[in-house]
Formats: sequence, C-alpha cells, structure tokens
Amino acid sequence: VIDTIIPTVATQNITVYLDVNGAASIVAADVDNGSADNCTAVTLTIDTATFDCSDIGPNNVIVTVTDGSNNSSTASATVTVVDSIKPGVVTQAVTVYLDATGNATITTTDINNGTADNCGIQTLALSNTTFDCANVGANTVQLIATDVNGNVDSASAVVTVVDSIIPVITCTTDTVICNPVFTFSTPVGSDNCAIQSIVQSSGIPSGGNYPVGTTINTFIVTDVNGNVDSCSFTVTREDFPTLATAGADVNLCVDTFDLNANTPIVGIGSWSTFTTGVTFDDNSSPSTTIRGLVRGDNVLIWTISNGVCDPSRDTITVTYDDQPTFASAGTDITLCEVYEVSLGGNSATIGIGSWSTISGGASIMSPNVSNSFVSNLSDSLNQFVWTISNGTCNDSFDTVNIVVGKIPIVDVGPDQTVFKDDGATLSAVITPDSLNSQNLTYQWQPSFLLDDASNSSTSTGFGFEEDTEFTVLVTSEQGCIGRDTISVFVKTLLEIPTSFTPNGDGVNDVWEIKNFEQFAKIEVVIYDPLGSEVYSTSRYEYWNGKRNGNDLPVTTYYYVITVTDFGGKTEALNGIVTILR
Repeated sequence: VIDTIIPTVATQNITVYLDVNGAASIVAADVDNGSADNCTAVTLTIDTATFDCSDIGPNNVIVTVTDGSNNSSTASATVTVVDSIKPGVVTQAVTVYLDATGNATITTTDINNGTADNCGIQTLALSNTTFDCANVGANTVQLIATDVNGNVDSASAVVTVVDSIIPVITCTTDTVICNPVFTFSTPVGSDNCAIQSIVQSSGIPSGGNYPVGTTINTFIVTDVNGNVDSCSFTVTREDFPTLATAGADVNLCVDTFDLNANTPIVGIGSWSTFTTGVTFDDNSSPSTTIRGLVRGDNVLIWTISNGVCDPSRDTITVTYDDQPTFASAGTDITLCEVYEVSLGGNSATIGIGSWSTISGGASIMSPNVSNSFVSNLSDSLNQFVWTISNGTCNDSFDTVNIVVGKIPIVDVGPDQTVFKDDGATLSAVITPDSLNSQNLTYQWQPSFLLDDASNSSTSTGFGFEEDTEFTVLVTSEQGCIGRDTISVFVKTLLEIPTSFTPNGDGVNDVWEIKNFEQFAKIEVVIYDPLGSEVYSTSRYEYWNGKRNGNDLPVTTYYYVITVTDFGGKTEALNGIVTILR
C-alpha cells in the first residue's frame, strides 16, 4: 500500500519577547495548530527558530509537516518579535564649578555611568543641564534613557555646584596728600555671583584725619559663597610748608639789595622773579643779594615748598626809582568870566603827579590827575604848579597861568530911525564896573557903511539908504569880547505902491502914496500904456483907478511924480503902477 496523501498543515501566529540579551527562540510546536496526516504521525520543522533585536516586528516562519511516507506540506506562520525590556540606567554624582559669569553646564556624559540596553540606547537626556549662582550646593538631576525600541527608564544623580572664583576688588591708587582730612571712595568689588561685604580691615576711614607719614588702608571683599580677596593702598600725608615771609617792600636808587626772608622749618625755600635780567647770588638762601634791578618795580618771590602741599609764597617789591617824567603844566589860558576849567598837565609815565596852587583861590578837584578840573578861579591871575615825583629822585615841576578877564558890558543905545541921506551917529558906552583893564579895542560891523569902524563912536555915510543892523565888538586887553547891536531904520521920502485892487471890497481899493505930507508940493501924472494921460493932480488925493468916473481897464500904468520940499528943492520920480481886479 502506498500513502501519497500529504499531511494537513495547521499554523498559528505567535508573539515572542527578547530576553535581556536581546535574543528569543521558538520550536515548531510553538506555531503548530494541529497539523495531522491520514496514516502516520507527522514531523514538524521550521525554517527560523531564533530571533534578535534586528527582528523586531512580524516575521514570516515556514512550517514543514512530513508524514511517515515522507509526504510533506508547508504553511507559514507570523512570529512577532517584541522588545519590552527597559534600559538599565546607571548614574554617577558629579561636581561642577561656576565660571566667571556665574554659570556651569553638564552633559549626559558627565552623569552616565554605564547605562545599557538589550538592543541599544537610542537617546540619553538630562532633566537639567545648566546651573548658576542660585544652584550652589547639591542638585538632583534625572538621567533619562530611551532605547531603540522606545522603552524608557531614568535614574537620579547628585550634581554639586561649587563657586570657587574669588571676588575682584579694586582700591584707589596710592595717594599723597597735604590736608589732614582725606576722603576717598570705598573700593569697588565684583564677583561672578554677588558681593556679600566689603570692609576696611586696617587704616583710617574716608574723611578721617591722617597724620603726617604713610598710612596703609586695607579692604577685604567677601562674596556670597565665602570667597575672599583684598586690596590695599597707601595715603602719604606731607606737612604744610613754613609760612613764607619775604620782607618789607623798599624803594632804592641803586640796582642791588640784600634780601632777608625767613628760614624754612618745613620745606625748601627759593627766590624767583619775573623781571628779566635780575640775578640772585644764591636763590636758595633766604638771605642773599639781588643784582641787576631794573628801573621801576622789581617783584621778588620767596617760595617755600614741601611735596604736594600748596607752596607758601610771599613777595617783596624792590622799587628802583627812575627820574620822574619831565613835568609840563600846559599852555597858559585866558578865560572870560569863566571860573572853572580843566588843567592840561602831561601824564606821568614815571612817577606820580600832583597839582598845587601858587596864587588865586581856586579849588582843585583831583590833585593827582593831570587834567584835573579846577573851580572857583579868581579874577585876574591864577597860578598852578604841576609836580611829578618818583621815590627819592628829584621832583620835576612846571607852572601854568590861568587869567580870568572881565567881559566888557557894552551899550549902544536904542534903535534909531532916520531919513534917507541924513545918516546916523553910533556910540558904544562901556560900564566901568565890567572892566579890569582900560585897553579896549572896538570893531563895528558892517564896517563899510561907517566912517570909522574902530572907534567907540562913529557915523554912517550920506549914502546910507537901507535899514541896517550894526554890531560893535569890544575886546578887552585879556581878549574878552563884549558886544551890542543896534538897528537903524531909514525913513524913505515917499512910499509908492506898485499895484492896487479897486474892486470895492474895502481892501487896497485906492492907490495911496504915503509920506507925501513931508513935501511942500506934490504933482502926480498917470499915463496909460499908449501914453495918454488918464489922471493928473497938483494937490494929491488918493487915486481910485477911474477916469471921468469910469473904471480904467486892468493893466499897467506909468506915473511921473514931482515933489518939492520945503526948501524949494524939486525932484521927479517915475515908475509903474498896476490895476488889478
């Protein structure tokens, strides 16, 4: 009998878990689900019996069933490989040190101490990687491991944060002082975390009194984590120099002088001057001789110095007097009833000038001013002296005379009125009380109308025909001028109008010849432009511009006037007259 029927294969899917070594294995029975044969028992085989981390997930396994007749058949089964073992996290404690900025960092390498997994670690992470001053001391962190298959586990570790950086402190520089009270700023400290305190451990505090000599001030800075540093500076106080005394000022007439200043107890003394050419025999000796003095003030300086202290200085002025400026009191002055004036002395470029009075009772306002104002001058002569003095040298002086003269009071009388050709006599009378001299000169103006313009009395010539104002100038011996004025009015023979307006308005309606009453006889004849007589009379009456009772036309007419004075002298006058309406 031959068995040719193949066995029946029945499989099942299974899940297997990797062990701690990352391995798993199966047998054929694990995936068999009741395979059988019609005759005999069957033998089961599989093509894959072992699995590792690379097989994670579903895997296809071929199952072969063979009976006793060597008939076989196959089928597949799914074997799902699973990794469920968490990583083994191993940590270690670490100590980290803050840097200069007050910060520190760690990595997983610092904490990891052999963390492993059956398949492999995918990632390592820390719960905290950065630390600062607030974290000084012990800090717990978690090391978190994730394997390649997503299994996660963690373990803690202690991170000790240490601040070992000492603080920085900066003191002021070493100082040299003179004043015993010294004020300084407290040293400035800095730290990567924070300053706890800055205290002075030795020396004298700011604002204290420092003795002469050197004082060391030390300051200690401590940060909040107990780190300490210090700094120091010196304060050297120097003593005040001896007060300098150069001696009393002096005036000389020689170019050398023996100085005698005080000797320094504290400090070093020295002589100096800004005067070029002056030399000291020994400028470091308080008692030395100075040579080569220049004319005028020589300012010598005695200075006592000691270190940074302000030097003490005193000066002595040695005046080498020069000859005073040559005095000039100015030119003599004559004033006319002016009793105050400014003097005209020259300025004293060397020395001091002063005014004094020789004669007269004047008041000098500023005796030391060259152009001083003087008042209350006396009549006649006032004499002043301008003196320029310089030290012990001989004075220079000059005099000036100021004469105050009277102005003549002149009276030429009241204005005069004269007839033409009669002329006028002019006389100037001087008030005696106004004169302090009788030597007077006269000058009449306008002189060409007068017989003698330089005499006190004079007359106009016979050709004098116009109103004239005459002025006489009377000059005294001192040159003072008085004056007076007189007006001489000339009364003409006739006043003949050149026009009139016979229009009946009551104003200038007739041709009125004035002053005809002076004459014994007056004859008037008027002609029109054609030469025809339009009016005549031998006994003048005002003409009304009519002829035979009728108004004459507006035009210009020609007149002939014959006058005879009371002496029988006859004179003919002619001219024109215009009728206007």
